[in-house]
Amino acid sequence: MINNINPAWKRKPSELKDEDYKNFYHELYPYTFDEPLFNIHLNVDYPFNLTGILYFPKLRKTWNFQKDKIQLYCNQVL
Repeated sequence: MINNINPAWKRKPSELKDEDYKNFYHELYPYTFDEPLFNIHLNVDYPFNLTGILYFPKLRKTWNFQKDKIQLYCNQVL
């Protein structure tokens, strides 16, 4: 799979719609058929620069603990 040259987390939140966030989620997790419960678009500039999107999965009756599932990118590389 080729990385998107203009990923959602590098764009301004005002440029994105809910559908854009869902499409980006499915780019990251192609075998996940559930939609995320919600997401938060981060743009922090102090004390360090950070841009990103946090996706929160839907809650289920059974707790499926997944360790080490946050993906960090630097200069658009995982």
